[in-house]
Amino acid sequence: MKGINYSYGVQNGKQILFLNSTEKLNNIVLGIDFEFLEGKLIDQKQLNNGWSGKCPFCKKSSELKKYSYEFYRPCYLNRKENGYVFSCCSCKQSLTTFKFLNALDANVAQDYATRRWKAGQLCGAEWNCPLPNEVKKDLLEAKESDRSKYKSAYQAQRELNYKNKYG
Repeated sequence: MKGINYSYGVQNGKQILFLNSTEKLNNIVLGIDFEFLEGKLIDQKQLNNGWSGKCPFCKKSSELKKYSYEFYRPCYLNRKENGYVFSCCSCKQSLTTFKFLNALDANVAQDYATRRWKAGQLCGAEWNCPLPNEVKKDLLEAKESDRSKYKSAYQAQRELNYKNKYG
């Protein structure tokens, strides 16, 4: 099923689903990301295009350092076109906003996905955020009901064709 932010098109002779991402939709995503990411890093500082701070995943490895003068590497939440991306220089992790929030707290990540969905179905393919669980459930139920409807229509057409052919 096609969402409201998608359209069908032809590329290389094949029908493909395209994302209709506009600057307005990207700004909505960036605003939601800003709300959910503010204060998630240790010693978080605002930069021009995001934040810098200490990685919440490397905290245990920093406690294992023998000396206080050992090199400190920061992590960043960088603003991209369609959301923020977490990247850590120490543990070499690079995560989208949803994956970062999911690693910290799965409930917050689901709230984030739900908020993006309610803001204009800004989840799903090519949005860097999966569908919320309740939306997935509703879509699967709709798919199953469509499948049973099409199956019964197919069976009825087969029976009608059989009667027309053999009497």
